[in-house]
Amino acid sequence: MEDRTAGFVSCARRVVWQGVLEPITAVGPALPIALATNVTIAEAVTVKDGPSMEPDLYRGYRVMTEKVSYSFHAPRPGDVVVVERPEGEESLIKRVVALPGEEIQVRSGRAMVNGRPADEPC
Repeated sequence: MEDRTAGFVSCARRVVWQGVLEPITAVGPALPIALATNVTIAEAVTVKDGPSMEPDLYRGYRVMTEKVSYSFHAPRPGDVVVVERPEGEESLIKRVVALPGEEIQVRSGRAMVNGRPADEPC
């Protein structure tokens, strides 16, 4: 009878290991790495509302943003950036059209930078 009990206990330990402890040992190290990556390197953002980024990005699209580039250089015209807003307001996803100090106008539905048509993708 003791042999059957020992076999049952061994089987129960295996089930506990495979069902509970093994996933914990796999997810345990991955979770802090994923959180650190999300805070410092990259973050997924969902496009909320507004047609301003169409036809490149539509409502509901999820995009992965990286946070490291602008530590090495300033945003450039043509870059797509996430603009953080005050607490309680949603972030905006926008394309950089001009740099600080440049004059921006809209004429006949076309963006003009310093009197010239902005170099925008079609």
